[in-house]
Amino acid sequence: MDTSTEAKPRAVMPNETVIGLYKNCMEFTLNSRTFLLRTTELHRVGINAQVMAAQSGEAAPVLSALVSEIGVLTAKISAALNLISGSGGLLAKNAIKTTKTANQLQMYYQAWEIGLEVKTNTLLLSIYEKKEAEMYSLLREVRDQLSAHTATLAELQKTVIFIPALINLINVNVAEYPQYSEQFRVTSTELNDFKDFIESSTSLMSNRIKEAIHLINSAI
Repeated sequence: MDTSTEAKPRAVMPNETVIGLYKNCMEFTLNSRTFLLRTTELHRVGINAQVMAAQSGEAAPVLSALVSEIGVLTAKISAALNLISGSGGLLAKNAIKTTKTANQLQMYYQAWEIGLEVKTNTLLLSIYEKKEAEMYSLLREVRDQLSAHTATLAELQKTVIFIPALINLINVNVAEYPQYSEQFRVTSTELNDFKDFIESSTSLMSNRIKEAIHLINSAI
């Protein structure tokens, strides 16, 4: 066969890069889905606090102020959790498409390396370049999504910083109304649990993002 040809495809993205990117994106998506349940629980904390304030009689002004603070905090956290969990599916979809396209490129590259007729190799190269452009477009899209998630996670981390101060405020003020201390103790515990959950989750997810972006940058 006549295998001479001037054009040559660029080397395919290494398997370890493809696998690493897929793994990090899917782990991020799985972690983001746990936020859906947490968002529901967070709404319940706010509602329970509102009920207590409505039933508090003479303590209403103080407890209502606390409930308002809880409401503002939970609304901010819920918005961030919903944003991340809602777009996690799209990230997973693009990660799957990127992996599929990269696998196709590997097959085309292997076929080209065999050394077919010039006409056939030229056709393979044309298909390869088209698929390659699709893959790099997907990689840039995934990188943009990951960068957006980085900003959201950072905002979420800033928000939970206020939880300890709010818990202290609750403890100080509710001490004057012992009949409500148990209910607000539960609320304080739940808020603190949210802080721990968000801090650990966002740290893990931020690491997944950094690794994924590093892999993308090394491939583009």
